[in-house]
Amino acid sequence: MAGILVLKDIGRLILALVPESDSRARYEGNEFAIILPNRTAKGQLAKLERTAAGAIKKFAQGPARQIWLRPLFFA
Repeated sequence: MAGILVLKDIGRLILALVPESDSRARYEGNEFAIILPNRTAKGQLAKLERTAAGAIKKFAQGPARQIWLRPLFFA
């Protein structure tokens, strides 16, 4: 139950940090995708790092102590 609550909180955080002009989705249970189509690779990475920092700050002390980032860049 606690895991589901954490996933919901992370989803809310992503909705708050990533604008509607970008795409956000949850997939495969405990993974999230953020698609930033109108940014350079450098801008995408900066946004990803800010979003991850917010998640880590909020959840690092609880059950979501391990947060991994996998940036994927498409041309």
